[in-house]
Amino acid sequence: MIAATKGNIQIGEALIEGGADVNYANGNATALTFALTYGHVRFMELLLGRGADPNVRGVEVESWMKACQFSAKTQAAIHGLLQEYRSRLPS
Repeated sequence: MIAATKGNIQIGEALIEGGADVNYANGNATALTFALTYGHVRFMELLLGRGADPNVRGVEVESWMKACQFSAKTQAAIHGLLQEYRSRLPS
């Protein structure tokens, strides 16, 4: 979770390679929601690319995002990542 709050890609990759669960939830928060909260788009991309589910345990990332204040550029990047994730889901 700390790697997600800091946006540290190197540590995130090492943790995932070591077997860390990309969908682990600490209460209602996941690494994905922590990365989102701090606007770490590249870390979100890493997690989504490794199988993180934006809606794990009822945590809806889009609802979480509405509570955060981001620049238009960051919002667009996050929306793009989520759309790309959804396009890869089986119908």
